[in-house]
Amino acid sequence: MARPKIKRTATDVPGVRKVIRTYQDGRTVTKYEARIHDALGKLRNVGTYDTKPAARAAINEARIDVQERQFIPKSAGEVRFADVAEAWLASPHVRGLKPSTQYGYRTRYDKHCKPLHAAQVGRIGYDELSRLVGELMETYAPSTVRHVVHVLRGVMGHAVLSGYIKTNPALQVAKPKLRSRRVEIVLQPPDVEQIVTAVPDAPSNRPDRWRLLVELAVESGCRAGELAGLRVHRLDTAARLLSVEETSQEIKGKLTLGTPKSKAGVRVVDDLNADLCRRLAAHVEGMAPDDFVFGIGGTPYRQNDFNERCWRPLMRSLGMKGVRFHDLRHYHASAMLLITNGDVQYVSKRLGHSRPSITLDVYGHVLDHARRDVSAAFAALRAEARQRAATAEPAPAQPAASATAGGVVDLAAYRKRRAV
Repeated sequence: MARPKIKRTATDVPGVRKVIRTYQDGRTVTKYEARIHDALGKLRNVGTYDTKPAARAAINEARIDVQERQFIPKSAGEVRFADVAEAWLASPHVRGLKPSTQYGYRTRYDKHCKPLHAAQVGRIGYDELSRLVGELMETYAPSTVRHVVHVLRGVMGHAVLSGYIKTNPALQVAKPKLRSRRVEIVLQPPDVEQIVTAVPDAPSNRPDRWRLLVELAVESGCRAGELAGLRVHRLDTAARLLSVEETSQEIKGKLTLGTPKSKAGVRVVDDLNADLCRRLAAHVEGMAPDDFVFGIGGTPYRQNDFNERCWRPLMRSLGMKGVRFHDLRHYHASAMLLITNGDVQYVSKRLGHSRPSITLDVYGHVLDHARRDVSAAFAALRAEARQRAATAEPAPAQPAASATAGGVVDLAAYRKRRAV
C-alpha cells in the first residue's frame, strides 16, 4: 500500500500544526501535532491529537511539566518493555537482593510477561497491565500473580526513574487476594515414625546422615534450605540446640549460600531430642567447625539430589507419593501447637515466622480441631453431672438466709428496706 501524501500547516495556536494525510483512494485524515521546546530549548513532540483543542490542552500541560522539570518527550516512551526490564534486573537494587529473589524475578519476567516484551513502555497503560493480570489469574494461583504484579511495578517504576514515562501505571493494578494459607497436615505420628525407620543409608562414609537429616527436620521444624546450610559450629549437641543463620539453595544447578527467609528466620531452635543429639554428636565427630552437618566437608548437600535419590523413592515405596520433605515442617508445627496448648507466640518463634498471625493463618485449624475435642469433653462432663443430679437424694431444706448471712441476699427483704 502506497504511503499517503502528508501536508503540514501552521495553525493559530502556537506549537500546534495541522497534519492532513491524503490517500490514493481520495480519503483524507486530519490530525493535530503538538510540539514544545524543552528546558534545553530543543523542540519536542508532545503527541498527535484528533482535535485542535486537545492539542492545545496537551501543550498547556506540557508547559507546566517543563517549568517543573517533569516534561518527558513522546520519543522517550518508545523504548521497549524488554529493554527496561533487563536494565531493572541488572540494577543495583535488584542485584543487592538474595539470589533466590533475583531468580524469582527473572523467572516471572521470562515466563509471564512475554506479551509485553516488544511493547513500548509509553504505550503500556493501566488497561494493558490489568488485562495481562486478568489473563494470568485464569491459569495461575493468586500468589503467583501477585509476584508478577510486583515485577511489573518494578519494571515500570524503573522506566519512570529513567525518564521514559511520567507515572507508573502498574501501581494502580490491584494484586489478587491470597487464598487461605491453611495447609493440610498430611502426616500423622505413625506416618512420621514409619518414614524415619525406612530412610535408606546415604552413599558416603556417614551412611546415617539422611536418617539424621529427616529426624532433625521432624524435631526442629526447620526448612530444607536451613538444614542444608547448617554448619557444625552452629549445632550444640550438649545444650540440645541449633542456630539458624545460613541457608543453602540450588539455583540453576548452582549451590548458593544465603540468609534465612526473613529476619525472624535467624533464630535458635532448642529443646531437641536428647537421643537424637547424642547421635548427631557422633555424626559430626572429627568434622571441622565450618563443615556442613549434612554435606561433604565445606560443600552443602544438594536438595535436588536428596529428593531424587532418597526422598521421592522412599515416599513411593511407603505408598505416600506426593508427600514433600516440607510436610515434616507442617507436622512439627501442628504437633508443637498441640503440645504447648496453643502457645502461638512460642511456636511462631520456633518456626521463624515474622508474625504470630502467619502461624495462626497456616496452622490455626489444628487448634480448631483441638477445641472440638475440648467441647466434646465439656459436654460429656455436663452429661455426667446431670446424671448424678438425677439419681442423688434431695438435700434437706435449709432456712432462708438473711441479707448478710453467707453472702446470699433475701431479695424481698432487701426491697422492703429500700422502700422505707
